[in-house]
Amino acid sequence: GDGDYYYYSSGDGADHSSFFEELFGRARAQQGARAQQQRQSFRMRGEDSHARVTISLRDVFTGATRNLTLRVPEETADGQMVMREKTLAVKIPQGVGEGQVIRLKGQGGPGLGGAEAGDLYLEVAYAQDPVYRVMGRDLAIDLPVTPWEAALGATVRAPTPSGAVMLKVPPGSTQGRQLRVKGKG
Repeated sequence: GDGDYYYYSSGDGADHSSFFEELFGRARAQQGARAQQQRQSFRMRGEDSHARVTISLRDVFTGATRNLTLRVPEETADGQMVMREKTLAVKIPQGVGEGQVIRLKGQGGPGLGGAEAGDLYLEVAYAQDPVYRVMGRDLAIDLPVTPWEAALGATVRAPTPSGAVMLKVPPGSTQGRQLRVKGKG
C-alpha cells in the first residue's frame, strides 16, 4: 500500500553504497545515451567555404585540371572536429573569367549529424603573364616594330595564345597605335 517501504539489503551487512552506485550509474548511462541520440538526431548542413584559385592564361585558354590542397574540418566518430588536409582535382573550364566563381558541390564544411556538406566556392584570379595584359575579355601585348615598318607598313609576326599570326601594320602607324586581331583573345 501507500505506507510500504523497500530497503536494499545484501544480507551480509555489506555497504549500501554499491546499490546506489549501480542505481546512479545506470541513470548516468541512460542520460549519456539520450544525449548521444539528441546529437545524432540534430542535423545541420555544413557551412559553405570560399577560397581563391590563381590560374595561368594558358589554363584559361585551354582549360585544365588543377590539384588544390585545403585544410578542412572533419567530424570524428565521437563528435569532435579536427582539421585535416584534403586534395581536390578541380576542373578549370576553358574561357573562365577573372572574378568568376566555380562551385564545388559538397566540398565545403562537413554537415553535423550526418547532414550533407556545404559547398566550396572558388573565385578565379589570373596569374600575371610575362607576355599578355588582360583587359576584360581581351588580351593586349606590346608589339615591337622597326621605324621603317611603322612608316612604310609591313606584315609582322604577332604571338597569340593559340599560336602566332601574321599582322598587317598599316603605313604611317605611330607608337601606341592599337591593332586588333579578332577572336584571338
